[in-house]
Amino acid sequence: MKTIGLFSLLTVSVFACDLTKIKDGMASCDSLGSADAKCNDRACHKALHYLVDEDTIKCYVSLGLGPASDLNKYVDLDKYCHGE
Repeated sequence: MKTIGLFSLLTVSVFACDLTKIKDGMASCDSLGSADAKCNDRACHKALHYLVDEDTIKCYVSLGLGPASDLNKYVDLDKYCHGE
């Protein structure tokens, strides 16, 4: 009989709806000039991965910050940065 640890079978995803993280992420990209500068900036690039996440977009809307379409510019920028 083969024993498999319980923890190897479970994947836990924890998401916290964080107003500050959203606003800081947006600011880290918005403060830069060109799309290339935004892609090359570590803080902005990291923020993009957070800002384009479906849970973050839902959070943005649920906090009353605006419609999901407000984040389209970050989705487009993320695609540009990744050559899509």
